[in-house]
Amino acid sequence: MDSAIRFGIYVNDAGQVLLSPEVSVPMHELWLYRNPEALKMVVKGLQEAREGKLTDLGSFKKYADDDME
Repeated sequence: MDSAIRFGIYVNDAGQVLLSPEVSVPMHELWLYRNPEALKMVVKGLQEAREGKLTDLGSFKKYADDDME
């Protein structure tokens, strides 16, 4: 994992320098941030998990060897 912090550097008309932390999103997660409905559902699911609102669906072991489509 890259632990380096990256900053955007901006200079205003008065010559003041502003350092703004840059946040990047991995490409495989970018679709989620571009889909407000999906992001809303993920945030809701994470909140429900924090509240202990979970459903045990049992083991999915029997599907481990299934071919992917």
